[in-house]
Amino acid sequence: MLDSSRPRRIKPAILLRWAVTLVLVLAIAGCSSARLAYRYADWGTVWWMEDYVSLTGAQQQALEQGVRDFRQWHCSRELPRYERWLSTVIADANTAVLTDSGRMEFHQEQLLGLLPALTEKATPMVVAFLKTLSDEQVRELAANMADRQQELEQDLLKRSPEATASARAERTAERLESWLGDFSDDQYFRIQRWSAAQAGQTDIWLEGRERWQQAFLAALQQRQQAEFASVISDLLQNPEQARGLDYQQTMAQSKNAMATLLSDLLAMGGEPALKHVKAKATELKSDVDVLTCQLPTA
Repeated sequence: MLDSSRPRRIKPAILLRWAVTLVLVLAIAGCSSARLAYRYADWGTVWWMEDYVSLTGAQQQALEQGVRDFRQWHCSRELPRYERWLSTVIADANTAVLTDSGRMEFHQEQLLGLLPALTEKATPMVVAFLKTLSDEQVRELAANMADRQQELEQDLLKRSPEATASARAERTAERLESWLGDFSDDQYFRIQRWSAAQAGQTDIWLEGRERWQQAFLAALQQRQQAEFASVISDLLQNPEQARGLDYQQTMAQSKNAMATLLSDLLAMGGEPALKHVKAKATELKSDVDVLTCQLPTA
């Protein structure tokens, strides 16, 4: 049972992050974890997205209601899109076209294409919430953002390029094996080569993250102005613009490299890897099929 007396601190973009996280969970998680994550996402988000700003009781209540409303909309309107995407993945696994990098890019775009509707739907709620922040809360938010940025820089930049590439390869292999099955030595070597080619991305990612945060905090200083909603909407729905040209170019290259990596791994894995993809997508589609939307109360 929740302890209502515990101070709760929730990141301002909670609804937006919930939306993006939900897509990723449904895309990469296992059957049971995806089902549980979806059903309890509104409760879990409140506790997960903490340590950024302390909220009043009224703010917390409004935010929790916003999450519940958002989840209801997402369940009724967006889940069918996930089912259609998974059905296409299953069909392509049957015909082996997933080994073509162009087809893999298509699926990559389909998955990323689920995000704009989520961010657009979440934005008005996020804007409304941000307008309620006091000057003290904004200062607290800025301090916590700076602390988190410093922690990330100290953690990620202390490693050597070789250690960073090795950790990236291992992390990627662990995530992909749930979809593609156990990797051969040749497949893992392919992942290592891909990871080594991503050198320098960490610095660019961190710089882009800080640029976006500075733009976000600057916008908060004008949260009672008429143009605030449009500025925040742009930051939430088009974050790459604030992160800079280097970030945009790097992420585009990274996306293409990932599509090529996935198609190569499937080609190297042959029929067993394709069967594994089909089984995983079928399992996940079944998981989405059984999710039911709670009807709004009268």
